[in-house]
Amino acid sequence: MVGRLPSGTSIDQVASRAEVISNRLQAVYPDTNRNRRFTLAPLGEGRGLRVATRPILRQLAGALLTSR
Repeated sequence: MVGRLPSGTSIDQVASRAEVISNRLQAVYPDTNRNRRFTLAPLGEGRGLRVATRPILRQLAGALLTSR
């Protein structure tokens, strides 16, 4: 999943929120969500993400936003 940080929000704040969601999913669906977590990474810096993917993902995000 690709997302955009809300203005004025740090990646640590979003990671904290993602942890809450992860814990709730584990509580509701313990068989399928046990030990599952979200991993947040800035584009071009995470495992499997390279700087070359950044323009493509931005175009995709733009297309999704305009299709609403």
